[in-house]
Amino acid sequence: MILVGGGTFYYANMYHVEWENCERFSWVFKDSAWSNIDKDLCLGNVGKNDVHKGYVYKRKYYVEIWEFFNLHDANLSDVPFNTDIVLDKVEIQRGEIIQKDVFPCPQITVKFRPYFNKMNINFNVGSKIIKTLNAPKYKGFYGNTSRITLTNEKDENEVIFDFHQEDTTIFLAVKNFSRFYLIIVNSKEKFDDSILNIFNLE
Repeated sequence: MILVGGGTFYYANMYHVEWENCERFSWVFKDSAWSNIDKDLCLGNVGKNDVHKGYVYKRKYYVEIWEFFNLHDANLSDVPFNTDIVLDKVEIQRGEIIQKDVFPCPQITVKFRPYFNKMNINFNVGSKIIKTLNAPKYKGFYGNTSRITLTNEKDENEVIFDFHQEDTTIFLAVKNFSRFYLIIVNSKEKFDDSILNIFNLE
């Protein structure tokens, strides 16, 4: 789905849809967890500057991994998590929706060919952070939010996540293996931050 100005057009995606190559982000998971990934449900979106891939773990956890190539040299200390930002009216005028109606995952709207020299992660006002998650190789939160945006160094909106606010999510920025990526976890069932044990985050 392509968004241009106030209109919506169906046209060739700026992303290449990847149905195969489930192993692309296998290194993110511990071996014991990887054996419980449904290899038939590994849909990905491959762009010029980034790759987004979705996985299903034990048929109830929905894991999204999104790598940004231009941020491989970024430091986590330079990636702020900004809370209580009014995001309800934020729009992307020229972009596409790469994920829609995949409950309980968020809808994702992306600017054409998103590009970051620096990333800011913004949480909508009213977000409930149950627990902050910090370690040498990652930072993030466990809680509830209706909307998250990713903005660049000019504070321009590059990505919008629209969540089901009644559902709990984990949202991480990770710098590991000399790569920068996001991990997003949702489930139709209740869960907590112990789900992080399935990932290689040491």
